[in-house]
Order: sequence, then structure tokens, then C-alpha cells
Amino acid sequence: MAAYAQTEPQAGSNPLAIRSRARRVDGGWHLDAEKHLIGLGAWAGVLTVLAKGVDRDGSPLGPMVLLVPEDAPGLAHGPEALTMGMRAMVQNTVRCEGVFVPDARVLLAPGEGMQVAHDAMGFARLGVGALCVGAMKRCAQLMARYAARREVATGRLLDNPVSCARLHELTCAVWALEALVEAIAAALDAREPLPRHACLACKCVGSELLWEAADWLVQMLGGRGYLENNAAPQMLRDARVLRILEGPTETLYMHLGGAAAPDSGAERFLAHGLGRPRLAAELGRTVASIRERAAGARRFAGDGAQVQGLDYRIGELCAFAILLGAAERRAAGDEGGAQASAALEWARARYDRVRRAIAAEQDAAHGYPSASVLLERIGAYAQAIGDVDQQPAGVEQLPDPMLRAADLPQPPAPAASPALAPRAAGDAMRRLVRESVTRWLASDGRPSMPAFGDDTPFAELGIDSLATVPIALEIEQRAAVPVVPELLYDYPTVNALAAWLEAQGAPAQAGI
Repeated sequence: MAAYAQTEPQAGSNPLAIRSRARRVDGGWHLDAEKHLIGLGAWAGVLTVLAKGVDRDGSPLGPMVLLVPEDAPGLAHGPEALTMGMRAMVQNTVRCEGVFVPDARVLLAPGEGMQVAHDAMGFARLGVGALCVGAMKRCAQLMARYAARREVATGRLLDNPVSCARLHELTCAVWALEALVEAIAAALDAREPLPRHACLACKCVGSELLWEAADWLVQMLGGRGYLENNAAPQMLRDARVLRILEGPTETLYMHLGGAAAPDSGAERFLAHGLGRPRLAAELGRTVASIRERAAGARRFAGDGAQVQGLDYRIGELCAFAILLGAAERRAAGDEGGAQASAALEWARARYDRVRRAIAAEQDAAHGYPSASVLLERIGAYAQAIGDVDQQPAGVEQLPDPMLRAADLPQPPAPAASPALAPRAAGDAMRRLVRESVTRWLASDGRPSMPAFGDDTPFAELGIDSLATVPIALEIEQRAAVPVVPELLYDYPTVNALAAWLEAQGAPAQAGI
């Protein structure tokens, strides 16, 4: 078995924020890493580890992926995590302390690790989508078996209108999701590039639909659905993790929405991969309209939150557009008759539901309070219910430190990296970085340009792992210094990044 080790305690769905380091030495690399919740970790014969490459002098080389065999000196495994579900697959902490990895066990080149990570996550997300198809079919089997035998006050449960409606929706969802999985698989069989946006949509939509199905299963079984000797509780627990596994739905929707633009990956897959150019054009017009209506609106405190909130909803819309496109493609060549027509109608209705919900949110008069206001409201709950750390009986394991009762820390001010020169960056270099960030903000399709200063964290501007690539490329071209995307996480403000560039000897007037 093999395991993919990316997740860290402080870097879940953000691979560029990892702290693992692989330092260049003679003949290879010394790897120091701590990964947690690694599926199959302790059972694996080889670990595929994502880390940040560092040259001998400490300068960053970019993300890299290293293959670590199970018997490597310095490799250690922590105990199995007591997860809520998925107990058939071990998950544990993995530690590498000075593990030597020869050059022959590095995948691609230093700095190209994200290509490996994107492929690994893309294929895994397709696998999650396929898994969800099978699990949804199992939910339907159990629901139908029980409903056909159970007598209620109105007669047989299967004839109840609520039962009929839910089973109908579930079969339509299975048909549509299966169409998407098969469309992506067909593209791969044809040796086409991995459609990452489609895989992302497949994983998100599939896990959300399976969660609905598992919840309906428990609900239909009534009290029996809560008994451990029936399959429903395990189905519910196992289905729940898929909304988190391989990236949480919310994060992935933000990525998909942030990348939504004319001729984006989502639109290209709709138009060419699924052969639905009209739907792709419709999606493009809808996204443009949503962004235009959001101009000047203040739904969240802070420009970064405003952008991220909008990206999340647009990403959800794109995902259901891809599901609808797959259903249209399958229906066009399918002889399923009534099943195809019903599933296509269902897929269009789900897409329209998301679109109408976004419009309703934009029409709403109220916005959302700031984080400090929310913390103050929730802090007052302790007067009524107290605030006690809960611990299962007989288990010597404290809750995660991030969940323990304690005073909430204030957000730290952006700290300068120790590698920075002690002096502040010059005006010319700050202007170069500021202009590069501003140019990306202007090209991102957002309705208004957020105001930001030289000490504003990049994260508040909505700069994620996708955005770091074009920004880093422009800065590299203008400053004449190698710049890898991860530097925007290591030096997360205009001032910090400009100071680092000057410390590397970037010409003060380069590209200005």
C-alpha cells in the first residue's frame, strides 16, 4: 500500500502553507515533517510526502514531493486517530526527523511538487465521486427495502408521498452523478489531461448528495435508523467525512468560484469536455451578472471576506452547472426514456435552486456581523451553559487544543520572517510588489478593487494558492529574482515580500 502525506495540523486544505522542509544535502535531501490524519499511513510501504524544498543556504526552492519507504531511518508513526467513521482505514500522525531521501526518490523537480499534488488530489476527488455513486445506491437499496415492508398510519411507507419524492430525487441524483463520473473517466481513457475543475466539482457535489442520502436513510428508518446493528449509523458517519476528505466543500467551492472567468477550466470542460457550449455560455453570463450585482454591496466585514463569500457561492453554482452538463450529455445519448428525462429535470432544478439562492442573498437588506461581534455573542452563552472541556470516559485523550475552553487569542499581526533583512524595503520594491498584486486584483473579475496597505495580509485580499502563481510570475519577471508561489505565504504582505526581494539582491529599479 501507498499513502499520500500532505495534511498538517496548521495546513489542511492549503498545501502552500505547509511547514515540512526538505533541505538539500549531498546526494539528496534531509526531510523534517509532521503530517497528521494520513490515511493508510502506518500500513503503507511507501509514503508520498509533500514538503517545501530548501537549498543549502536556506533559500526556498518551492514545493517538492519525496518518496519515503516504510523502513527509512527517522520515520515514525503516531497512534491511530479515533475518528468518527472510516474505521476500516487507519489514520495516524507521521513524523520524519532528518530522513534522508536520495535524489532518485524525488518526483519531478524541486518547485514542481504542486503538479504532483494537483494530480494526486484530482484523481482522489474523482474516486470520491465514484464512491459516492455506489454509497448512494446502497442508501436507496436500504430505503426501498424498508419502505416496502413498513406499514404506517397512511398505509405502506413506500406509497407515502414524502417517501416517493425522496426516493425519486435520490435515483435522479445517482443517475446525474454517475453521468459526471463516467464523463471524466471517458476523458481520461481518451488520454486527455486530467480535468481538475471537473474532478473538484465531482467530489463536492457527490459528497454533498451522499450526505443528503445518508440523512434521508436514517430519517426514513425512524428509531431503527439510530440502532448500531442496522447499517444506517455507519453509513451516516462514513459519508460525513467525504465532505472534508480531499478538501472541504467550502474551500474547494471558493477555489472553483475564484477561478470562474471566461474560458475558465469549468467553462472549458462544459463546452468541450461535455459538449455543452450553450450551458457554458449561460454559466458565464450568470457569473458575470452575479459579480456585477455584488459591486458596492457590503455583506461581510473586510474586502477579503467579501471576495471569498462570493467565490464560495459562485463555485457551488459552477459545480452544479457541471453536474447539469453531464446529465445533458448522458441524456442526449441515452435510451433510458423516463429516467433520463426525470434526472435531467432534477439536475436543472438543483442548478436553478443555487442560482435563485444567490440572487435572494444579494437582494437581502442585512449583512453579516464582524468576527469580534460574533465571538462576543457566543461568549455570553457560557453564562447559561458553562464552558466545560468534554472527555470520553476511559479514554486518556484531551480534546484538540483548538477546541479547549480558554480565552480566544487575538489575530496576530503579520510577523516578518527571520530571513528578512532588518531594514525596511525601499519604495521602489514595495511599489513593484504592490502593482503586481493590484494587477491580479484587477484581472480577477471582481466588481470593485479592495483597498489595501503595505501591511495588509494577502489572505485578506482573497489571494489563495491559485492566485499566488500569476502574482509570483509577474514579480519574478519584473524583479529579475526567482520567485516561487509559496513565498506569498512565507512573506504575506507587500512590505515583507519586498524586503525579502531586496535581501536576495533584486535590482532596486528592476521592471519599474
